[in-house]
Amino acid sequence: MYQLTQALFPTRARRAVLEAFFGPGARAATVSELARRADLTPRAVSVEVKRLLAAGVVEVEAEGAADRVRSNPRHPAARALRELLRKASSVPGRSLADPRPSLAAYGAPLAGVEPRVEMSREAAVVEALAESRGDATLLRILPVVLLKNEADFDWDALLDLAKRRKLKDELGMMLELTAEASGRRSLGKRSAGLADGRRRVPRYLPEPASNYERALADQRTPAVARRWGLRMNMTEESVREFVRKHLA
Repeated sequence: MYQLTQALFPTRARRAVLEAFFGPGARAATVSELARRADLTPRAVSVEVKRLLAAGVVEVEAEGAADRVRSNPRHPAARALRELLRKASSVPGRSLADPRPSLAAYGAPLAGVEPRVEMSREAAVVEALAESRGDATLLRILPVVLLKNEADFDWDALLDLAKRRKLKDELGMMLELTAEASGRRSLGKRSAGLADGRRRVPRYLPEPASNYERALADQRTPAVARRWGLRMNMTEESVREFVRKHLA
């Protein structure tokens, strides 16, 4: 199921939300319940629920202090989504979509994640960059992974994979930001050749859930991230402190 849904719905949060409401065994849930069930942050789930709500494919009903979300059976796409996910569940194949067990095995400080090598260092980092569009935790831990594994990466393979996944800016920014935060200039030099200067509209990591979050990201984004056309709700000093804490 997961290899097919990974291709169709590229972020883990989006897959989890769609499968929760349209996949086999679908049932209504609050954002907090779904976050616990899928091992995601409530914010990542909330962003995807808001997108589905705007599209009309889910409904929200107040339940005490929380909102319970369920699929909208009257939406024209509801039957097609259920059928797609039903058929996808019968397709064999193991997911490589979640990079966190592998990242934990490579030294990422991820609480509650069992370290388990399921993918290469290069694939885990690139998958984490892709998932960081919906999960700020992955964005925060990547400098630690890069620093702990610098000598073990196949750098040609990592850069090639980032280019093929259209994540050149994200990887280049992360390399330079890690270099700035840690003082390890060798990482910054590895970003050479990744920038193409074509980005005109900033990309947010993760995508803001509100105008307030967007404004915070605009305010806090490190200068190095701005140079790559990216925005994040994370200052360079906070990255530096996180690196110091976990590499001490």
